[in-house]
Amino acid sequence: YTALDQYISFWYVPPPRTMVKSIRVMHPGHRARIAGGRIAIEKWWDFQEQGSNPCGDGEVLAGMREILEESVRLHRISDVPIGAFLSGGIDSTAVVGLMTRTMEAPVRTFSIGFDDAPGGFDEREYTRETARAFGTDHTEVAVGGATIREEISRIIRHMDQPSFDGVNSFLISRAAKAGGLTVALSGLGGDEVFGGYDSFRMIPRWGKVARLWGGVPGPIRGALVKAFQGRGRNGIGALSERARKVGRLRWVDSPLGLYALARLALWPEEKAGFYSPDLQSLLSGPGREDAVDLLRGMLAPGDGMWRMVSLLEMQSYMGWRLLRDTDVMSMAHSLEVRVPLIDHKVVEFVSGLRPGWENVWGHPKRLLTESLSDVLPAGIAHRKKQGFSFPMEKWIKAELREVVEDALSLESIHCRGFFTENGLKNLYAGFLRGEVGYPVVWQMAVLELWIREVLDGAHSARIPVRSEMASV
Repeated sequence: YTALDQYISFWYVPPPRTMVKSIRVMHPGHRARIAGGRIAIEKWWDFQEQGSNPCGDGEVLAGMREILEESVRLHRISDVPIGAFLSGGIDSTAVVGLMTRTMEAPVRTFSIGFDDAPGGFDEREYTRETARAFGTDHTEVAVGGATIREEISRIIRHMDQPSFDGVNSFLISRAAKAGGLTVALSGLGGDEVFGGYDSFRMIPRWGKVARLWGGVPGPIRGALVKAFQGRGRNGIGALSERARKVGRLRWVDSPLGLYALARLALWPEEKAGFYSPDLQSLLSGPGREDAVDLLRGMLAPGDGMWRMVSLLEMQSYMGWRLLRDTDVMSMAHSLEVRVPLIDHKVVEFVSGLRPGWENVWGHPKRLLTESLSDVLPAGIAHRKKQGFSFPMEKWIKAELREVVEDALSLESIHCRGFFTENGLKNLYAGFLRGEVGYPVVWQMAVLELWIREVLDGAHSARIPVRSEMASV
């Protein structure tokens, strides 16, 4: 149940916990030694200390370029058909561009597009531009809400743990495998290592303000936030999704709190309105792991704000969610996905640079783009960042509506005993009115669908009733 609580906070379950009782996950960079019937877990790899990279300021670009070229060259070695995923962004373009320089035959590339999506979601015009620039053998796969509706049970069934993400990785991996690939290179990790997200810009800028804000008494913070929220009413007089996020500022008291504001699905104070009394009772008492404390445990004293964001993005968002989802969803099709931008030598080079390097080569990924300035097409290198995402909100209100409403039905709520009826009912109603973003709704639906596909039948997926709890 602690893992369940963490899933609601993060969109995924952080290691070492899993959603299956008595099963644990190894942390990245750790190993287990088994001897004499005992298991000892120890760390064997960690991020470099800042300043440990001997590369001088004038040598950074050349050193970065050399390591990137080596990483892609080594990752493309294969005795089976190999290609790459290609989106409209810098990271996958960088990988494909470096591949073309060391391969005689055209690189086989695959991308996803949407025929029924609102503007801004479909990046195929950019992937086509990149494919033409590099002369790749390019394949596009168009998907829509009907595709997801048809495949959703199969997708969920391949998840070893529930996750908000993974649908896109499943579909592009299936296309690559059907196209004859056994190995595909991905640009995953470029944003986390080189600073592509807005959090790398915003948190260092507003971190000191967050500390000052944290010194304001809680009741005053709450009153100020409430007053500011009042300006965020939508057309029907209810709070907009943006105004609801602004409301979380009452709990932010540090730069770490700003990161949590960007990445947490729900704050502890918000989750209380969804949890049933039974679940709240199970989670109460000493030993409960707070979401912000889990994030704080990944940092070292003295980490600057840029390094804080990078370490958290690489360890939590990338490590707990992106990498795991990519691994699980690709192996559902027996496709091996390799990630050269987070090869250990690449990460060690960047994390070992002197403090303050980001002031020259930081957001938005200038170290990557400048070191590959002769590789990246100008239209891609200078394009404003657009995160890859599916038009899920549209699909949940159309092709996936029946699936989601069944997962959030009163029957499902009563069967599990996790959540209150009014909590999920109001959540979904708020989504239909435009007050609540789709991610939390989809997250709750995936949880129920995962329990049905993975746990129901062989295991109990129901919270114990109070009488059972009292006798334990």
